[in-house]
Amino acid sequence: MKFKLIERIAVIAFAIIIATSAVLVPTISYGKYQDYLEQIKQEQGDKPDDGGGTKPSAKPTLKSISAKLADGVNYYANNLAEVKNEHFVVTATYSQEGKDDWTENVEPAQFDVSAPADFYQKGGEVTITYRGKTAVVNVSLVPVVLSAIEVAVLPYTVCYAVGSNFSNEGMVVNAIYNDGSKQALQSNDYNVDKTTLKQSDKSVTVSYTENGVTKTTTVAITVQQTVQNGNPTAIEIVGDAIVNVGQTVSDAMLQVNAVYANGNKKLLNADEYAIKTDSEVVAFGKQYTVEVALTDNNAIKTSASVVVRAHVEGENGTVVGGNTKTEDEYIVDKNGSLVKTGNGVTFAGGFSKTASSGQEASVSFSFNSLTQSSGTITMRCGNSYLKYANGSNADGGYIMQPLQISTVLDVTINGNEVAIPATVVLKGCGPWESYAPLYGIYYEFTFDAQFDAGVNVVKFQFKPSTEGALNCWGESPSTMNIDYVNFDSKGREIASDAKVTALELADNFSLVYGTNLSDVVLPVVGVLQDGTKVGVDASIYKVELVGGTGKDYVEFGEYTATVTLLSDPTIKVTAKTEVERTYHFVVLTAGVQIENGRVMYVFTGESIGYEAKDIVFFDDGGNIPATITFGKTTFEMKIDATDFATGSQCYPHLKIKGENYNNGGANANGDIRDRGLTWEEGQSVTLNGKVYTITAAYSMPTLVVSAQ
Repeated sequence: MKFKLIERIAVIAFAIIIATSAVLVPTISYGKYQDYLEQIKQEQGDKPDDGGGTKPSAKPTLKSISAKLADGVNYYANNLAEVKNEHFVVTATYSQEGKDDWTENVEPAQFDVSAPADFYQKGGEVTITYRGKTAVVNVSLVPVVLSAIEVAVLPYTVCYAVGSNFSNEGMVVNAIYNDGSKQALQSNDYNVDKTTLKQSDKSVTVSYTENGVTKTTTVAITVQQTVQNGNPTAIEIVGDAIVNVGQTVSDAMLQVNAVYANGNKKLLNADEYAIKTDSEVVAFGKQYTVEVALTDNNAIKTSASVVVRAHVEGENGTVVGGNTKTEDEYIVDKNGSLVKTGNGVTFAGGFSKTASSGQEASVSFSFNSLTQSSGTITMRCGNSYLKYANGSNADGGYIMQPLQISTVLDVTINGNEVAIPATVVLKGCGPWESYAPLYGIYYEFTFDAQFDAGVNVVKFQFKPSTEGALNCWGESPSTMNIDYVNFDSKGREIASDAKVTALELADNFSLVYGTNLSDVVLPVVGVLQDGTKVGVDASIYKVELVGGTGKDYVEFGEYTATVTLLSDPTIKVTAKTEVERTYHFVVLTAGVQIENGRVMYVFTGESIGYEAKDIVFFDDGGNIPATITFGKTTFEMKIDATDFATGSQCYPHLKIKGENYNNGGANANGDIRDRGLTWEEGQSVTLNGKVYTITAAYSMPTLVVSAQ
């Protein structure tokens, strides 16, 4: 099990932090055009009549503006404070010759609001600007203080015998704060006012003190001369019953309580109940019910819908423009200290540099869903929005600001966008004297999603911050360390006698250049009598692809796909797709070898759309002849280095159609480097008294020629 930290979850309205390294952070004004029209009108004043005899009236003049916080708006010292136009009431005062001054409220969309970059942490002066006039509102952050406690889950025992001790086993107590957040308390955090119980006791009082503030609540109890729970009268499943894809319903992860007539409950051990469900392996998207009965009394039972989970580790996705690593995990303990858990987290991350350069920075996962169904996506991630704690330099240490997910991440399922609400935020932490441990702290966040019947390709694509957010080094926080992703759904019910009455191909049906025709997998969906869409096994239909020039792989151009149900050839679907011409060239390996008595400097990689005439190899001495052999989507390039002079070094560069090779943003010189390039450092061959060695120079696999 992953280490889980009981954390405070903010539910206040101001749950998104948007900050930059600039001194002021303006919000967007939506009323510029209206202001423009109003200004023209005021500059013109009243027009004279056709005879020109009417003197234009004086123009209204904006004298000043005033501003205040709207009623009920508070900013709390919880690292989540963010100024918004609608949080302020702005009043404009006008004057005009011959009239008394008057005031008008200004719509939020008409004015601009700016605040210091560290407002989320310290508050400060908020500047309101409207048509050249300004007003300042000095905002103090409201300290987060304890406002109440609640018993969210009653203890197992609420009926006691005289002289018994109160038991908090099973009880969940939450501290509630004035900013609306809650935190689950540990049993040693709170006190109860009674230990040994008397028959007159009707309740116990639970109290919790934090920073000098004490709050209480009560738990109703019954005390009798004697108590016999007797046999359970019912059982209950607590929370969700979760089954991982590939398991059976009998493998469901769940908690079961026995319930007694007197109100007491008992957490059952696994051998005290049995799951009375067949051993069908679950499929994502299908609805299942788990039925549980007491082991010694099968008549006492209950049931619940099952959450089917597709769990994927971040490092097992298809990573583009990032990397996978393993690093230490940390938590923030109740005293605010950072503690190493002793666990190493392997993750997909490191996307920021690639995303900021405008290239694809993504990780993708693929799984099957039996039906078109709703569910959730939960990600466990480490934050990347690192800032200086004092706002300007590292002297005060570092903090990890809360990161609004939608500002740096786009999520699609089969190319269709998944909406991430602005309230979905990856929690921040700190301050701490060094920054490295902060990257090792992980939190979960969840958002809703709609899954397609059949194959679901879920892509998490990073982008430069849409709010212009920058970390303390002036970089966009366009990455997260993704530990794992859970796709959860309770699915849809499918009748046992359901039949496919129609076939469909997904709207975004596409083919990938270079795929063997025999390996093409189409997104085929079956439609049942009731309209439910389901994924169907390839064994029940046949596919015919028409297009290309007769090669055995997918080419550029138009293809027509026809899918026919084998059991009923009248049920078929036909769709067309265009495989658009694309261009792709990336060098992935470098090495040196001897072939037919010659020394070859060899590079391999991926190529789509290019020909040999498009590729030019060069170093600082000029162009060098190269022989390139292309596969469907690959290439091998060989440079004859036999006659390179002793003492020379060949720094590898490329031009692609006259443009320098894209090396992932390292520079614009055409260096063959980065973008996943690997080589064996020190690899060498010897021929005719010369040694040819591959070594690293300026991060390139440079060929060095030396005397034997």
